[in-house]
Amino acid sequence: MQAPDPAVAATEPAPTLRAFFLAALLWLPAAFFLWYVMRSVVVFAPIRVASAVLTRWMPELFRSGAQEYERFIYAIAANVAGVEGLPAGTLEIALDVNALQYCYGLPVLVGLVMATPLDWKHTFAQLLGGWALLVPVQAFGLVFEAFRDIYFGLGGAVASGLVDAGYPDAASAAAQTAASAGAATLAANGLSAELVGVAYQFAYLALPAIAPVVIWVAFNRRFIEALTLEGRSMTEPAGPARGPSDSCARRPHDRQRPRRSPRPPPRRTRHAGAGRAHLA
Repeated sequence: MQAPDPAVAATEPAPTLRAFFLAALLWLPAAFFLWYVMRSVVVFAPIRVASAVLTRWMPELFRSGAQEYERFIYAIAANVAGVEGLPAGTLEIALDVNALQYCYGLPVLVGLVMATPLDWKHTFAQLLGGWALLVPVQAFGLVFEAFRDIYFGLGGAVASGLVDAGYPDAASAAAQTAASAGAATLAANGLSAELVGVAYQFAYLALPAIAPVVIWVAFNRRFIEALTLEGRSMTEPAGPARGPSDSCARRPHDRQRPRRSPRPPPRRTRHAGAGRAHLA
């Protein structure tokens, strides 16, 4: 069996930053198109995780969670006990959020993985593993948006619901009572208004964009190192040329021929008797 020629292996194209960016620009629009077309499937897992977290952590506040296309709908038990003019001391308010706004990291990850030069086995493994890591990140955003609605949106939702139901006189008092009770429930579980606000901003603005890049970097450290080395070789200045041995294009079999020392000029010898007459 003949061993592979190292010269042929050296001619294989190395990964370049330009080729990677070009492939990513081609894959990202296709990934976002599929992401939007399949939006009900994309948000399925994050909505289930967020619903389970809310209803099991605070069942006295969050009654249920459901999905309607790409929207996450959750029912809140608003405590309005003590407000006169209402038929019951607890009202069920349904709020909803667009879950797709927390899931745009998935097409970003798909575009980056598909642009990375991998075989199909490793490509599908990274896509599946990356999706499994992104689902908790997406559910985190949905959970903290629900907490934000308790602090800053529950009172308005209760007042609007009571006006539509025909109880305008009790709407204002019920809104204040429900907002205070909801805030007290969150505070009793260690969730202050400041913490909820910061976590919501981070989950909404930064986390969906950062998470897929971090996951891709963790999966492809060797590829990134190769790109880094390729970029350094393009930006570092070349040193002074010292001869053919310093050239990167020199092949292994190109060797300098040994120099021959110059031959000394032949010496001329004079014979003593040359040109002289010989006596008899």
